Amino acid sequence: MKTGAAILVVLMVGASTAQQPQAEFEVASVRRNLAGAPGSGGPTAVERFRPDGVSYTNYTAVMLIKAAYRILQDERLIGGPDWARTHRYDVIAKAPTEVSRDDVRMMMRRLLQDSFKL
Repeated sequence: MKTGAAILVVLMVGASTAQQPQAEFEVASVRRNLAGAPGSGGPTAVERFRPDGVSYTNYTAVMLIKAAYRILQDERLIGGPDWARTHRYDVIAKAPTEVSRDDVRMMMRRLLQDSFKL
């Protein structure tokens, strides 16, 4: 009898979690960075976390995906269009409240889905 109750609780928690809206940035800008193209002598890639958001400068789409999903090895990302590894972007995103790095990563996933149709 106790096992049945435990399964019911797990199912109820799972259902309530699935219904919660996904957090997103209050305001975000994703712009192509033409000055930072490889070999241009432009700025290097820079990631800056702030209590109210994040900024990425001179990041490729692949680099943004790796940051959002905490992917450490390049070989874990397979395929995709060539531009995802060559075009550079600047991202500035502000959260509605103070957030943790994990919260920012979750919000970045949503931003990447919307911006790059992932």
